[in-house]
Amino acid sequence: MNHFAPAINRLCEHEIESLRSAGDDLQAVILATSDGQPVYCCGGGSDTAGKFGAMCASLAALGETVMRELEAGALNHVLLEGVDGKLVVLKVPQAGGALVLAVLAGKQARLGMILGQAGICVGRLAEIIAAGDDAGRRRLG
Repeated sequence: MNHFAPAINRLCEHEIESLRSAGDDLQAVILATSDGQPVYCCGGGSDTAGKFGAMCASLAALGETVMRELEAGALNHVLLEGVDGKLVVLKVPQAGGALVLAVLAGKQARLGMILGQAGICVGRLAEIIAAGDDAGRRRLG
C-alpha cells in the first residue's frame, strides 16, 4: 500500500485485517482506488487483486450513477448476492470518492453483520485518512 505515508498505510492495513478477522465467513477484503488499482488486499489470491479491485470500483461507479439518475441520494453500498457468497462494496468518505472497500463473504455470512462491520471499517479508514491529510497540511502550511 504505497498511496499514503507509511504510518497511514499501517493503520489502514490494521483496520482491514481487523475487519477480515472479525469473522462471519469473510473471505477477502480489498481497499482499491476508484480507478480499480488495489491499495491493500487480504484474503483471496494476490494474482486476482487487480481484477477484483477493478470490478469493485466499477460496481461503485455504476451504483453512484444509478442512484444519481434515479434521484435516490448518495450511494451507501452496492450488494451482490450469489449462490455461494455475498459481495458488499462501499465508498470511503474523506477520500474524495477516490477509494472503495469491498468485502467478499461466504454464503453462510450474515448480511447485517457484514454491513455493520464494513461500515465501521469504512468510518475508521475515513478518520485515518483525514488525520493523515490534516497532518500533511500542517507540515506543508
